Amino acid sequence: MIKYTGLFAIILLFTGCGGTSDQTAKNAPAATNGKPSVQTQNGNTSDQTPVSANVENNKENPLTLSRNKKIEAMRQAGGDPNTAKVDIEALLVQSTRPAPENSEFSVALTNILVERRTFLKNPVLAKVEKTTDGENKLIKVFLKDGRTLELRGEAIESLSTASSLSILKAAGIGAPAAPPQPEVKPKAPTKN
Repeated sequence: MIKYTGLFAIILLFTGCGGTSDQTAKNAPAATNGKPSVQTQNGNTSDQTPVSANVENNKENPLTLSRNKKIEAMRQAGGDPNTAKVDIEALLVQSTRPAPENSEFSVALTNILVERRTFLKNPVLAKVEKTTDGENKLIKVFLKDGRTLELRGEAIESLSTASSLSILKAAGIGAPAAPPQPEVKPKAPTKN
């Protein structure tokens, strides 16, 4: 009995569990070019994606559309990742030059314009920055006490030559009080 079972197993192995080799070849998927093959009505196979799969892929649900819009916005906002980022601080340091009232003026031009005036010995002003991004202009006034004030871009016309008093007035701060003068006592007339 064992001989017949072994013989039967060998016959099944060679015949492929029934059917002819021609039918087996037609039913086996052809893996060419990484695309699934599709059997046409006349029995031939072609390397195409099934029509039903194309229809399902072309239908984009609202979540997919929303995700694609966000991805596109992030791509455009990030700019080209292959371009080197410009160091604005380095450009400002390179362009520093002396300015009135013991101050320094520097400018950097990239996709925005940044003008900076640093006051070295002013008791109130630390620095003033004017940023121009197309039509938008913004002025930031940094004070020595740590406060930062924002002004509209037209408040100070020419940052490189504006006086510290005009900058303080534009920021709504009065002129710094003069240091107190020591009281001078009149001398008594001396008698000869």
